[in-house]
Amino acid sequence: MITIGLIDDHELFRASLKLLLESSGDFNVSVEANNGLDFLKRIQVEKQVPDIVITDFQMPKMNGKAIVEKLKTTCPSIKTIVLSAYEHDHLIHDVLVAGACGFLSKNMKAEFLFKAINQVVLGKLVLLRGDQFIAIDFSERKLMQLKTTQLTDRQVEFLRLSALPDLTYKEIADYMHISPKTADRYRDELFKKLGINSKAGLLLYAIETGLYSI
Repeated sequence: MITIGLIDDHELFRASLKLLLESSGDFNVSVEANNGLDFLKRIQVEKQVPDIVITDFQMPKMNGKAIVEKLKTTCPSIKTIVLSAYEHDHLIHDVLVAGACGFLSKNMKAEFLFKAINQVVLGKLVLLRGDQFIAIDFSERKLMQLKTTQLTDRQVEFLRLSALPDLTYKEIADYMHISPKTADRYRDELFKKLGINSKAGLLLYAIETGLYSI
């Protein structure tokens, strides 16, 4: 059975999430806390280290990004999934680069939550925006690096810039001194070559291939 740690400052949401997870029969919520600091204290005192930590992003004392960064250094065996009601590019970028194994919208269906947890346990990096679910397998890193070597230098540069949350495609075009039409062509070529269909997907790919360092 997969053990889960839950961190959320809204008690009703946390209780509902626990009930949902445990009702599946596949998950056991072993640790709960209403903020990151309390969670860290609990796992130290109780000596219970869950397989997965599911944490809200916006919380007092320590937000989701800070929790991910802290667990990455103190408990590297724990894999983290960040939940948020917001799906802004910069937020997704920040938590994934911090080392989270997944980012999920709080508006998701239960089936996506179960799927995401199981995919993360298998070593995948997951992202859910709206109804778009993306999972990249860490074991596919070499294959993806091989695909990356088949890209031109300009396509690789475009891919790196696409991983930056604050840059629009038009701004990337300006930075690279190319026309917006050429930028659109680079984007479409990358989508086709890499089997990706979104800017968020390009971010995941860039992280997994080492083009964008965590």
